[in-house]
Amino acid sequence: MPHQIVHSELGNTDSLHLFQHPVLDEPIAEAVCIIADTEKWTVQVATSQRKVMDTMKLGQDVLVSNQVSCLLQSILQLYKLHLPADFCVMHLEDRLQEMYLKSKMLSEYLRGHTRVHVKELSVVLGIESNDLPLLTAIASTHSPYVAQILL
Repeated sequence: MPHQIVHSELGNTDSLHLFQHPVLDEPIAEAVCIIADTEKWTVQVATSQRKVMDTMKLGQDVLVSNQVSCLLQSILQLYKLHLPADFCVMHLEDRLQEMYLKSKMLSEYLRGHTRVHVKELSVVLGIESNDLPLLTAIASTHSPYVAQILL
């Protein structure tokens, strides 16, 4: 599966055009663009499969995952403490593995269920509602039935 990554300034019409009309010769099932506004500290996700109703937005707003926020804050603190890059990478790998293991826990809990309430997941598994979309996306890569239950 070919991937293409483009970095661009928000509001640049060339990046929007590239997103809507990819340059690859082969057909693309979906093009996804993550739009980060560093002035407003917001993130949107735009996809070629979904039309946005609001003309002022390029994509759909997404919730901030507490796990990702804590991960970024901890790496920033390690950087400020002038710790070696190897240690920072090990810390990053540990936190990513923790996310993977939480997604495995989520998928095992959902095995055999048809519907589960978000509050139940929060109480039983200790998963915050803002982390659920991220963990669901991770879990659906190794356990496809998770997406059918939660998405």
